[in-house]
Amino acid sequence: MGENEQIIEVLKSSTPFNTLPEPLLARIAAFGRRAHYRGGETIYESGSAADDIFLILRGEVNHSFDPEVAVARELVKTVGPGAVFGWAALLKGPVNPEPRQRLAKTLSLTDSDILIIDAQQLITALASTPGAKENFMNRITSIVRHLYGFAGFVKVGDKFLPAYIPSSDASVPHEYDTFAF
Repeated sequence: MGENEQIIEVLKSSTPFNTLPEPLLARIAAFGRRAHYRGGETIYESGSAADDIFLILRGEVNHSFDPEVAVARELVKTVGPGAVFGWAALLKGPVNPEPRQRLAKTLSLTDSDILIIDAQQLITALASTPGAKENFMNRITSIVRHLYGFAGFVKVGDKFLPAYIPSSDASVPHEYDTFAF
């Protein structure tokens, strides 16, 4: 099995990619960049630019949310193969074109192989398949709200800060305007 086929297999088993058609997964695998991180190596820092999302192909990654900018239910979270992280790349800033920023520091706990997916290329690829973008973003909205309680941005003084909901209450409506389409 070739490298792209292996990546497609991981994408097929990974939420939110697992509902996308295989030709679209093949496109994503083709433009994704594979990277290797050694155990203990930082993948990104809190506050850095958020332009990509990441898919773990092999290894484990630790997220340490910055309590100054992220009120996540768990400030430290460890994820492994098939996990997608770096959701901030898909968040739309409260004032366009405000740059998106990371809310956590991520550290490779073990030697890890990661697929780095440019968020804008992903959105463009999803838009080329009817219904794919809406389905994908709906699933991301649910995941981010459920795992992290993210509800959008609020203005505090002269800054926009992430706002959070206290629980994963299913009655909270999905608001696409907090995500980049």
